[in-house]
Amino acid sequence: MFRLLCMARNRGTPIEPPTDPEKIIHRNRQQQQQQEVQKNPPTTDYALPNLDTVQGSITRPTITINTFEIKPAMTQMIQYNVQFRGIFTEDLNQHLKWFLQLCDTFKFNEVIDDVICLRLFPFILIDNAFSWLDSHAPRSITTWNKLVEKFLHKFFPISKIVQHRREITTFKQLEG
Repeated sequence: MFRLLCMARNRGTPIEPPTDPEKIIHRNRQQQQQQEVQKNPPTTDYALPNLDTVQGSITRPTITINTFEIKPAMTQMIQYNVQFRGIFTEDLNQHLKWFLQLCDTFKFNEVIDDVICLRLFPFILIDNAFSWLDSHAPRSITTWNKLVEKFLHKFFPISKIVQHRREITTFKQLEG
C-alpha cells in the first residue's frame, strides 16, 4: 500500500519506505516541532513591534481624490503658532479656536473639513497633550466630534467647570 501511495505522488517512480526506525522517529519529531511552532509562536514574536503597535490613535479617513496634500508649511505654521501642552493654565478654548481657524483656510473639493482637522490635530499637541493622544488604542478615534469630546473631557475637566461656576455665582462688585 505504502509503495503504491509513494508511486502515485512521484509519478510512477517507486520510493522505498525508510527502513531505519531512528530516521522515522527523527523525521516525526521534526514534523511535530514544526507544527508546534506554527500553533504556538515563541513569546519573543509577541514582543516584536508590528504595524498595529505603531499606528496612531486617530483613524485617518480615506480620501478619494489625488490632489489632497498637506503642505509642510502648513504643519510648521501649526506647530509654531498653536501648540498645546496640556498644562492647567492654558486656554483650551483659545487653542481650539485658533486651530479651527487654520483648518478653515484649507479647502479641497470632495474633502470634508473633519478629515482635514483629524489629519492636522496631532501637530498641535506636545508634551502631556501628545502623550494623552498617544495613550489611546490604535485607530480608536474615528471622527472629529469624538476626538474633540475626548480632548475637552481630558483637558477641561468637571472640576474646572465647577470652579468657573463658583467664581460666577460668588461674583461681587467692588465699591467705588
